[in-house]
Amino acid sequence: MTTRVSDDVTVVGIAGELDFATAAPLSTLVKAVIPDAGRRVVLDLSGISFCDMSGLRALRVCGETAHASGVALELIGLPARMLWLLTISGLMPVFAPFISTRRQP
Repeated sequence: MTTRVSDDVTVVGIAGELDFATAAPLSTLVKAVIPDAGRRVVLDLSGISFCDMSGLRALRVCGETAHASGVALELIGLPARMLWLLTISGLMPVFAPFISTRRQP
């Protein structure tokens, strides 16, 4: 996972598998960046190769934590498989309208 700050946006890049082993570190990282994030945190998921239920749960927790703090959490670079998982799991409303398949420049 990588983190970079640009103006009032914090971008967290995630690559590889989002599963039991990486879900807790992601939640911890997002919780840590929220207080200094400005108005928006962006999760760049373009490097995700696999996501299980632990990963989906972590994304939900990140979204709820951001929302409770008044910070928008945006998901970008979602592979088609991730869009499908968010749709069938019912998590799409947690993030909409902050979902994009575009990649970070």
